[in-house]
Amino acid sequence: MSGAFYGGSDVVFGPGVVGASAEVRHGLTDRIDVATTASATVVVGGDLDDPPHRGVYSARAFAHVVLVPRILSLQAGLGGGASAAGGYLSPDLGLILGYENDAFVPYLHGATFSSIPLTERRLDLRFDGDTDPDFQTAFASIGFRFGVGARIPIGPGVDPDGSLFFEWSASWFQGTDRDEPSDSDVERSVVTAAVGYRQRLAR
Repeated sequence: MSGAFYGGSDVVFGPGVVGASAEVRHGLTDRIDVATTASATVVVGGDLDDPPHRGVYSARAFAHVVLVPRILSLQAGLGGGASAAGGYLSPDLGLILGYENDAFVPYLHGATFSSIPLTERRLDLRFDGDTDPDFQTAFASIGFRFGVGARIPIGPGVDPDGSLFFEWSASWFQGTDRDEPSDSDVERSVVTAAVGYRQRLAR
C-alpha cells in the first residue's frame, strides 16, 4: 500500500492543483501486479466570479507487468472520475524504465492516455469582474505524460518493507473545444511534483 501528496500547475495559464492519493497493489506472479488507486485533487487559485466545486475525485485500476526484471515494466490502466464538469473515463498505456537495487532506485516513465467525458455539465468560468459569461464544457482529449523519479528503499536487502519516493511529471493533452469558435483545437500542459511512502503489508 502506498500514499502520496502532490501539487502542480498549468504551465501557461494556471491555476494550481494539490491533492493526495492512495494505492493498493497485489502481486499475482513474480512479474505481474494488479492495483487500484484513489485520489482527490483540489484546484486552487484562479479568481473566478462564481467558482464551482473545485474537487476532482478519481480512481484507477491497472496491471503492472515486468518485461525485463529490475529494468523495464509496462503498465496498462483504466481510470475514471467526477468533478463539477461531469464524469469521465480515462484509459492509459505506458512504460517504466529504472534500475531496481537496495539503495537508490531512479526511474523514468512515459505513457499515452485519453480522457472521454461520460456526462457533461456546462460551467460559467468567467473571472471576477467580467460581465460576459464564459461557458465551458468538458471535451474528449488525448495526451502524453512523462516523468522522472526515485525511490529510497527502507528495510533489509533488495526486498524492503517500505520505501520513500519522489517524482516530477509533466502532462500534455489536446482536444477539440466545442465552446470555442469553429470548434478550436485546445492544448494544455500540467506539471506536478509528488512525494510519498509505500509500505508492504504482507509477503
